[in-house]
Amino acid sequence: MTRDEQPVDEALLDRWRDWITPAFTRFGVTGFGADATGLSEQRLKALVTGDAILFTRAIECDGVPRGFVVVTLAAWESGVLRRPVAKLAWLGADDFETAKTLVTASLDAACERDVVLLSASPGNSPTFIHVALTEAGFHLGSQALTMRADLDLIAPELTRIPLRGSFREATPADTESVVELARHGFVDARFTGDPFFPAEWGQALFAEWARNLMRGAADSVIVAEVKGTVVGFVSMTLDARRRAEVPVLLAIDRRYNGWGIGAMLVRLMFEWYIARGLKVFSGGTEKSNTPINAVYTRLGATFSDANLVYHATPVRP
Repeated sequence: MTRDEQPVDEALLDRWRDWITPAFTRFGVTGFGADATGLSEQRLKALVTGDAILFTRAIECDGVPRGFVVVTLAAWESGVLRRPVAKLAWLGADDFETAKTLVTASLDAACERDVVLLSASPGNSPTFIHVALTEAGFHLGSQALTMRADLDLIAPELTRIPLRGSFREATPADTESVVELARHGFVDARFTGDPFFPAEWGQALFAEWARNLMRGAADSVIVAEVKGTVVGFVSMTLDARRRAEVPVLLAIDRRYNGWGIGAMLVRLMFEWYIARGLKVFSGGTEKSNTPINAVYTRLGATFSDANLVYHATPVRP
């Protein structure tokens, strides 16, 4: 058997079209039912020809496609940490050995380029893809969930959450308070709960995320105050595309856990969207965020997707 390994380019994508078309469903889909989405041919070509490419490899056996991987730099994370961060933007293979070979080659390439965090989210891919990731050196970084809420349905339930305390629209003067809440408000989250990734780097990512929200990435940020001190916040963005790029962030000073502030911020968040005519809200959360997830389910929201996010740390500090 003749095995050929080569980079991925537009010509290869065109030549492999008969393999790739069903592969979008097998390897590129995330979500369930009507919410299921997959990577398109146009988006895949944009990845392969874009400036963010770090590594690609395709494997053929006797001229028959077996699988390929595309690794891209994560520009925002890299900019915050001033160190290379990357992700497996696409991974598809017909068998475990091919998948493991592709993942191992990706890790080697990431190590050569001093990448400090390489992530992968294989969605609804076959089990052997997940096993290949772990066998090659990835570990579980997060259990990501997508929450979906019919706002007309949950509106009556929102009033059952009492509002106690002081809540208001954030102002530029609140920026540093919001940033510090984000910096220290997440312990078991994706970037801060990984024992192989420095906690201070994870905190820096959440802090800059919040700073961007306050700079205008969010349409609105509501803060909770106790005796004049900002102790929590939540962000809102009406446009779904922008919300996907800069997801909702909700953080609370851990000293106030158990006060119900998170539930009150969830109520205000949903009421903000209802007041602006949104009918269905979709946003990300993590399985480890059990208190807020419990509020979502109590209100009648559902989870429309569940993904494992894998991490690898090719170069450690």
